Amino acid sequence: MKNNFNKLLFFIGIAVCLFPFISPAIALFMGLLLGFSVGNPYIIQTSKASKYLLQLSVVGLGFGMNLYESLQSGKEGMIFTIFSVIGVLALGYWLGRRMLMDTKTAYLISSGTAIC
Repeated sequence: MKNNFNKLLFFIGIAVCLFPFISPAIALFMGLLLGFSVGNPYIIQTSKASKYLLQLSVVGLGFGMNLYESLQSGKEGMIFTIFSVIGVLALGYWLGRRMLMDTKTAYLISSGTAIC
């Protein structure tokens, strides 16, 4: 019975995240809450898909950046951006290792966060 409830919550979480008024930050927070509270009832099925979805998300974030606006921010802004990205990558990688994540997954999540 509990497993069926977890499966239902899993699909409700996916469906709610598809609404346009749910921001990516809220969707991420909801995923964390569900992951830590009830877990993933489809670990085998989602492990391969999550790898490709994370990679696709990072590429999509990169395409969302406007190079012209980035260059117009000035030298100080660019230096701040470079140090911020390096800092977020290092912190994310360190946190991922502390949470016993796979190295590639920790790096991929850190890269996506740093790009944001």
